[in-house]
Amino acid sequence: MLTFVANTVLFILTGVIIAKTTNESTLAGTLHASDLGYGLLVYFEVLFARAVVIGILYPILTRRGYGLTLADATVCWWGGLRGAVGLALALAVNEGDAEYSDEKVGPISLLCTGVVVVLTLAVNGTTTGALLQKLGLTRPDVSVQVAVDKARRHIRRQCMAVYHEHLTTHDDVMGTADFRAVSELVSFVCLFYPLTVCPYKRLTSISKFSGAVPGRSGRGWRG
Repeated sequence: MLTFVANTVLFILTGVIIAKTTNESTLAGTLHASDLGYGLLVYFEVLFARAVVIGILYPILTRRGYGLTLADATVCWWGGLRGAVGLALALAVNEGDAEYSDEKVGPISLLCTGVVVVLTLAVNGTTTGALLQKLGLTRPDVSVQVAVDKARRHIRRQCMAVYHEHLTTHDDVMGTADFRAVSELVSFVCLFYPLTVCPYKRLTSISKFSGAVPGRSGRGWRG
């Protein structure tokens, strides 16, 4: 929470400072509209530099730790956002512009950094989700899916055990419940269960031979 607040404050302050510095530098003739092109150029340079670094380290990363696939490397390249650290460094450069022989160094550094941050958030940030889906990285692993399915079956089995306990005993609350109505209102309780697990399926099967039908009388039977 503290990190979120600090980042938010930094972004707000930097945005105000960038707007103020850009406006003052433009009025003073230090910056021009064409300088926005340098910011766009720096954005592509950042993407290129990140691609080079990942490409050089890719053979090592594929053989170390959890391993790195081509899809993972693509997300690392496209999903790297520039934010608080870059803005803080740009602010430091801008504050020390008196030490530079060219008074344009501070404002242009702040402007280019702001353009890169905005583009990575607006372009990379908004398209990373689609990239993950395109690369198939949002689908869970087979082991994870198997574990989830087991957990779901266990939860359903426990629910059915509770239903069966209440429906086959004299209970003041559910002792006279109609399991047919229960299964209609809670449709998942009889899904993916064999005859020996689902009381409604078992009662319905027995009723074919005994003539009894699940109902509201006595212990859940009406015949």
